[in-house]
Amino acid sequence: MGDHGLAQSYYETALKSLPASPPFLSNLGLSYALSKRLPEAEKTLRQANAGQGADVRVRQNLALVLGLQGRFNEAEEVLRRDLSQPEAAANVSALRGLVSQPNSWKAIKRADEKQPKAEPVRAAAAKAAQE
Repeated sequence: MGDHGLAQSYYETALKSLPASPPFLSNLGLSYALSKRLPEAEKTLRQANAGQGADVRVRQNLALVLGLQGRFNEAEEVLRRDLSQPEAAANVSALRGLVSQPNSWKAIKRADEKQPKAEPVRAAAAKAAQE
């Protein structure tokens, strides 16, 4: 819900009970990416991809982060593990188009700001209890 720091602390706590869990690492990596911490996102997603049980979603997330850094050849190589060469190339082409748009991050942020803010769960529960 936009609180990447809080989400990251939850993922890090979850990783204490299930170290090297590809789903938790993947979510943490995406949270880093949303925080514009792309090198950290890549490192975390590579760790997730190396873990036992890593699946296509982990590799797609890694490819996304590689593409956001402009490393399209590496992104396509990662995608080819699960997709045919034409499908991987098409995905990277779409990613290139996204990344090449001016102010992509600003546009995403503006769109997020237009969304109604969700009331934190604790505040909503306290408000409901008072009513």
